[in-house]
Amino acid sequence: MTHANHFCTRQLAPQNRPFQIEDEDGASVYQASVLRKQNLAEAINSLHKARSITNVASVLDVEEVCNEDTHQQMVFCPARSEYAAWRSTRS
Repeated sequence: MTHANHFCTRQLAPQNRPFQIEDEDGASVYQASVLRKQNLAEAINSLHKARSITNVASVLDVEEVCNEDTHQQMVFCPARSEYAAWRSTRS
């Protein structure tokens, strides 16, 4: 599973490594990505336990998850062969 381009499962989490890229304002792209992951995880954890593609998709508009650099969004559940992908309305 990934949240905002970060692996969340115990087996793959070690693959998350800091990278030294800065945006045009000199801010760390990696730190911004970590914040996006944290905000998305909190939003998903606040959902009712009976999660669906639709209600998980609704949390992608949380600030810092969806920002001016978001061009597309996607949610998928391989176990149920369900997915949804769409163009962000903010871009």
